[in-house]
Amino acid sequence: MIAMVCYHSRESMALRFGRNPATRPGLYPSFGPTFDVEGYLHYHGAALVRRFDANSYLYLTRAMDLYDVGRDGGEERWLRAVSAPLLLIGIRSDWLFPPDEVRALAARLTALGKDATYAELDSPHGHDAFLKEWDQLTAVLRPFVARTLGEPAA
Repeated sequence: MIAMVCYHSRESMALRFGRNPATRPGLYPSFGPTFDVEGYLHYHGAALVRRFDANSYLYLTRAMDLYDVGRDGGEERWLRAVSAPLLLIGIRSDWLFPPDEVRALAARLTALGKDATYAELDSPHGHDAFLKEWDQLTAVLRPFVARTLGEPAA
């Protein structure tokens, strides 16, 4: 349930649910009436538990927390080692990977002479925008892939 809140933005949750009262019975009636968002979170939380070992999420979040591109030699060393063209995509409402941090990484790569392109999706859907904003994503990916492969962008 926490993952669902992190992958969405405050804006998308407000647009979708607001403070609307629940339309289905709550799981914990002793707590009183619930909100629509709770049913969504309970449903998707239960679905995630059915698909993944609960410990896998702990390992994934731990890996994300501990990841440091600058470890064992410093960030610049590792960024200088990059030889492929890079496309870094930020999402305006992403809490998980805030666009200003993605944009700053692209700027550091460019300053090192790397072929780094930054694009930003304008979406209220938070991190999940990459699953929902197909038109915006295609508009960014198609020319980058075509340029990288030396093909005309269709």
